[in-house]
Amino acid sequence: MAGNENIWFGLSKILEQKILDGEYTGRLPGIRKFSAALGVHPVTLIKALRNLEEKKLVVIQDRKGTFVVSSPDRQKYGTIMFVNNGAAVSQMPRVREILEQHHYKHLSLFFEEEQFKNNPGVILNFPADGFIFTLSSLCIPTVRRLTQERIPFVSTDGWQEPSRINSVGVDNRRAICTMLEKLKAQGHRKVAFFNSPRSAEYQFFLDQIRESFEKVFGEDFSPEMFMTDINSTNFRKEDYLEQAVRAYLRRCAKMPEPPMAFLLLDQWCYVVRQILTETGFDIPGELSIAGSLRYFDPEDFSAALFDREEICCAALEQLFKLLENPGTETIGKLISPRFLDGNTIGPAVPPDLDKWRKL
Repeated sequence: MAGNENIWFGLSKILEQKILDGEYTGRLPGIRKFSAALGVHPVTLIKALRNLEEKKLVVIQDRKGTFVVSSPDRQKYGTIMFVNNGAAVSQMPRVREILEQHHYKHLSLFFEEEQFKNNPGVILNFPADGFIFTLSSLCIPTVRRLTQERIPFVSTDGWQEPSRINSVGVDNRRAICTMLEKLKAQGHRKVAFFNSPRSAEYQFFLDQIRESFEKVFGEDFSPEMFMTDINSTNFRKEDYLEQAVRAYLRRCAKMPEPPMAFLLLDQWCYVVRQILTETGFDIPGELSIAGSLRYFDPEDFSAALFDREEICCAALEQLFKLLENPGTETIGKLISPRFLDGNTIGPAVPPDLDKWRKL
């Protein structure tokens, strides 16, 4: 008897996962046809489907068939999941205040890209009423899965068009153009940009930055200095970014006219400056660095700075609107930068080719 129970219960778990993964939708095949396809006895399938009906994953209608529930009722947890940014929430008093006002707690989830893409239904296994995604952690399969299940989510990565999904982005155009204008005012024309390549869904981000370079420099724009083809994930995990930066810098060293300045994002700023300083370059005496920073302390950089806490607060407010009124259409919001007058930008000077050769 116990063996038979294990069979239908195991089948029930398999069918449940396929429903959550979106493999089964709408009306399921008839019992005889479905059981034959699954290789089980019709009675076993009926028991498994009854179990799924108790979980509100399917509805069994006499003479009409069995239907997958498009959006099963989910348990309320009183929890918001921050994907890839939960640890920082503890250091954001305004974010904690908003959570407390709505009587919610927060959890942190580390993003594993392959896991999310290969099994988008995995996101449904976490005890959260809504999700806030940061650092490029929201991929298209997850968007589709959450949308199908009508689970509220907001993206704050800023690397997608705000109109595409629920998002709180950053005003990249203004940040990049303003910092490039500051470099241009100092006489810079040879300005390099380094970053990793993006998948199709994030290519908008890099295209937007390149358009900013073209707008500011016009005919002086140097396409060969806009470098986004080296995938940093191909290097050792412990120093992948440093290895990618060194590869880009060695490419610059082979140019007839190496760059005199850099416009970089987040941690790329710090790694580039560290390597150039170790090589003997004086910053900003011989080379200049401008940045657009979102997730790192500014130190003494000349940069456009986006307030992480402001971004998270705006995302939370948007998420709670979705929780209170499911189905509400939200318009993407852009956060404006503030500009830091640091000490990493100086007048353009001819490149020191001897120092470049050391790279």
